[in-house]
Amino acid sequence: MSPQNWLRLATLCFVLSLPLSIWSLWQGRYSEALFQFFLGASVALLLRRRGEMKVALLRQATAQNAEPDDAA
Repeated sequence: MSPQNWLRLATLCFVLSLPLSIWSLWQGRYSEALFQFFLGASVALLLRRRGEMKVALLRQATAQNAEPDDAA
């Protein structure tokens, strides 16, 4: 999965958790709403970090492949 798709998935996860949190607030379940909000934010952050890690690994691999061989 490309890094852009990880970012889209993270954004989608967070956006989809918002209506659930708002519904819980509407029902008067404040602790449940906070839990759902922070759970959605945490999962979104983890997905975003995974995408950033993939970008970093791709850049590192590209940089290692671009270095000239010193052994030759």
